[in-house]
Amino acid sequence: MSRVLVTGVGGRGIGLQILKSLRLSELKLWIVGSDVSQSAVKGTPIDSFTELPRASSSDYLPALLRTIEANQIKFVFPGSEPEIRTLTETSTSQFEALDCTLVWQNPRVATQLDDKFSASLTMQQLKITSPKTVLAVDHDGVFGLQFPVLLKPRFGRASEGVEFARSRPELEALLLILNHRGIQSEYICQEYLPDNEGEFTAGVLHLPNGSFFGSSILRRDIRSTVGRRISVEKTPNSPEITISSGTSQGQFVEDSSIERVLQAAANALESRGPLNFQFRLQKGIPLIFEINPRFSGSSYLRALAGHNEVETLLRYHLGIPLPVWSSIDGRMAIREINEYVT
Repeated sequence: MSRVLVTGVGGRGIGLQILKSLRLSELKLWIVGSDVSQSAVKGTPIDSFTELPRASSSDYLPALLRTIEANQIKFVFPGSEPEIRTLTETSTSQFEALDCTLVWQNPRVATQLDDKFSASLTMQQLKITSPKTVLAVDHDGVFGLQFPVLLKPRFGRASEGVEFARSRPELEALLLILNHRGIQSEYICQEYLPDNEGEFTAGVLHLPNGSFFGSSILRRDIRSTVGRRISVEKTPNSPEITISSGTSQGQFVEDSSIERVLQAAANALESRGPLNFQFRLQKGIPLIFEINPRFSGSSYLRALAGHNEVETLLRYHLGIPLPVWSSIDGRMAIREINEYVT
């Protein structure tokens, strides 16, 4: 039986997606879940719980290593972005000394893509099609963008903190607010992409040896209450604006032309694990507005459909046969809310 630690399993984050994907597997696993508070993990399918400090704490890494040693953990799946950020700055030798493997993306790739502005520059250098993006403090660049313009935190997830401007006065007002709050340097500005041809989220999996394993492309339903964060009707001077919530549901599609673009992008980045692409089609071409170097909020949906990225990587590290991913074209991915009273 393999002993596994999944961090950040509370709430509805990445850790829970990883955990549920592991539980869907037929592998015999003993799973420890961790979070900053036990109250956050009610109802999660773990065998044991350990409380860890926040990733920003100097106590985080020592506590994590103690947990690994005490529970004889062989595989760790980092399940929150703050933890991934901290661990990419940490030498893996400390885990290797405990005979423990981190199951994640190449830290170099994770560092490149963690900052949305740095990710944009990387995509430009690698000729990966993406919308124009500038720092919010670069006012010459900002006012050279075509409206509407999105304002996004450089470090963020699931559309948190996203604003939009349909005109120069609106953009000036938003920049003034950000400046007043002292966070303008923490934002990027990006040209809005119409969603006429659809918005997509896709997982592209490379194995640690660099070989491409497979992809799962989901056409998002961003008109639903679950999938939509912001929706503004068309005006005479501005197109309709729809911004997804980051909570994905919709229909899986297989499109070889899209997969070739995504695979080429992942190859150019030298991916060694899970990558999650967010993009909209423009004249049939994917314009990638975000790449997340990790498992994603859609990982369990993919696993339910038959593309279990989490299990696949764990099987690779265990040195046992990998699964065969069959076609999931046309399958619907639907989310619902579960209630608990404790």
